[in-house]
Amino acid sequence: MYFFKKIFLLIIDINRWLTFAILLSLCISGVSQNYLPKNYDCNSDSCVVNKLLDNYRSLAQYNPDSAIKTLKYCLSFSRKNENIIGEINSLRLFADAYSLLSKYDTALFVLEEATRLALKANDLKGMAMIYNLRGNIFLDKGSFNSSIRCYQKALEISDKIKYEDGIVKAYANLGVTNYLVGNYDKAIDFYNLAIPRLEFRKDSNTLAIVHSNLATFYQLVGDYDMAIYVCKKSLSYLKETNNLGKATTYVNLGRNYSELFKHEKAIEYYKTALKLSMESGNIRNMITCYNNIGTAYVGMNQFNKGIESLQKGLDMAIEHKMSSDVAQLKFFLAKAYLDNGLITEATILAEESSRIADSLKITELMFNNYSLLANLYERINDYKLCNDVLKKHIEINQEVQDEYYHHELSVMEAKYKVNIKEQHIKMLRQDSLHKQQLVLNQNKELKWKKSETNYLIIGGLLLFLGLLLIAYFLLQYKKVNKYIIAQKDRVELQNKIIETKNRDITDSIKYAERIQKTILPAKYKLREYLPNSFVFYRPKDFVAGDFYWLEKNESSVLFAVADCTGHGVPGAIVSVVCHNALNRSVRQYGLTAPNQILDMTKSIVVDEFSKNEDVRDGMDIALCSISGNKLHFSGANNPLWIVRKGALMSYKPDKQPVGKYELNNPFTNHEIELQKNDMIYIFSDGFADQFGGEKGKKYMAGKFKKFLISIYKLSPQKQKEALEKEFKKWKGNEEQIDDVCIIGLRR
Repeated sequence: MYFFKKIFLLIIDINRWLTFAILLSLCISGVSQNYLPKNYDCNSDSCVVNKLLDNYRSLAQYNPDSAIKTLKYCLSFSRKNENIIGEINSLRLFADAYSLLSKYDTALFVLEEATRLALKANDLKGMAMIYNLRGNIFLDKGSFNSSIRCYQKALEISDKIKYEDGIVKAYANLGVTNYLVGNYDKAIDFYNLAIPRLEFRKDSNTLAIVHSNLATFYQLVGDYDMAIYVCKKSLSYLKETNNLGKATTYVNLGRNYSELFKHEKAIEYYKTALKLSMESGNIRNMITCYNNIGTAYVGMNQFNKGIESLQKGLDMAIEHKMSSDVAQLKFFLAKAYLDNGLITEATILAEESSRIADSLKITELMFNNYSLLANLYERINDYKLCNDVLKKHIEINQEVQDEYYHHELSVMEAKYKVNIKEQHIKMLRQDSLHKQQLVLNQNKELKWKKSETNYLIIGGLLLFLGLLLIAYFLLQYKKVNKYIIAQKDRVELQNKIIETKNRDITDSIKYAERIQKTILPAKYKLREYLPNSFVFYRPKDFVAGDFYWLEKNESSVLFAVADCTGHGVPGAIVSVVCHNALNRSVRQYGLTAPNQILDMTKSIVVDEFSKNEDVRDGMDIALCSISGNKLHFSGANNPLWIVRKGALMSYKPDKQPVGKYELNNPFTNHEIELQKNDMIYIFSDGFADQFGGEKGKKYMAGKFKKFLISIYKLSPQKQKEALEKEFKKWKGNEEQIDDVCIIGLRR
């Protein structure tokens, strides 16, 4: 058995080396004996080889064929002259060339031979370079954990031999990879270690890559102007011949303009990046460009062009077995088909994307797919499947909620539990006092009976009557004791009933909270349709009467802040009715003008509540429609404020709610011409009506206006933080009296 095992291993080893020999012969074949390198000032053949290898990178960027010929010459010459270091470096750069052509498995195979030779020659510097390159190849393949392990090994070896170039590249590569897997803190630490060394060494190529990745950090926080500046700085570091680096940076520039809804400008950059990626043969960049061009065309409602570009990217991703890219592209294709009204095609693609995302555990894509599938299943009236994916959507949403929301929820739960506990203790005290009173009354009765008996006992009957008195006392005591035990059992039973009801109520409220969250717009939709905006949403209880609403049609984006009658559970129920009425007005009746939407919504709400004449519930609302520089506004008791160049302009609403009311006038439509840097605000009355401050008074609308004017120049995210801080400071220890909802949008 051992003999056969050895024979089997030997055959495998022979096949491996035979494969490598064939590959090597292909690399060397075609090398002319008369190949003459450039004239270099060298005293040895090894010097000539080193000069040629140093020239490889710049040559590979604009003439890959010449670069391959150079490597073939160097490998052949090094083997002929037994120059093992030249052979190692030639093989390493062969692997780099194959990776540039997206032949990753071949590149890794060639690196194995380079590694064997480096270990044999104890070439630690070569090993450091090999590990850095292996990490790059795994990164291109999407194997991030393997990539990080390779970079860490390169850093360990480079640090051991004080190889500065290897250390710097490992830091930069670790920064890039940690950014891609979402470890932003680690990524920033590695960038901070790498940038000073890169600037000292004047490594412009790596500096360009680092700055390009820094631009994506600014994209994450919504500072697109700064992101564009950093991208252009990255371009200034790149050499004219570095097509790959320029393509990556142009992709980043395009993303910034996409986020700013400047799709035509974004497409220009994406197409430039695509052309450069094709010239350098970088498959991943080409797929990214097709994806971005397609989504930009869809954003401009040019569906045929968008779908054509997305399909090209998908075909390429499938061909090169890039599963995560396949999932992403199928998701965007599904969205495009949905926007174009092709429900069946959209459903098939979304289901395929969801299966891949679930298997790869791509959390954000899983979240987006569940939301998209719920919408699609609702369109085809498959409510069972819709309910299933909504449950998954809620579960995954719980995983990605921010820490602030978790903190606020835990505080509210703790407060709710404390209130229940205090009520329970109060009830027990009342029951105890009642029980004590019963005992006192019974004791008084016993004393009276005892006194009465004593008056009747005369003479010779004292002993007999005493025995009767003892018997009577024992009997009464037994009855009282039995009554007390019965009362105690009743109290314990009531306590158990109260605990069960409280638990059921708490569970119901929490589930209602989850359901209400599903009617609010998803964060990715807010980022897509209102990119330069913020939402400050702070319900008074678990569930709220306030809600915010978002809808996109072919020509404009609709958004609103609504304040329904009441808060807590009653307010939440009214909010669901009003939210559905808004959706019906837009989706079923096809209305786009804000005043017409409010008229129809009012009609639907009044009709829903007309079954009970005592119900006069409804909502106050500020509803906007934005398209280009045109803003249309209609309001029911809630105004629109615009801060322009430090001055606040107020647009008054109609003094009537969306609901049953004595007056039934049509709602007014305001048309507004927006200017650049205008700051738009719509809100409920919860912020201005909050009691607090030193004198415990209301905040008031006038103070609210002044505060908005003082912060309007800040970025939307900073404005949200300022509002949260101001509200918390003003409220102090006071109870929050109403739900708070504010939307701010920078034009």
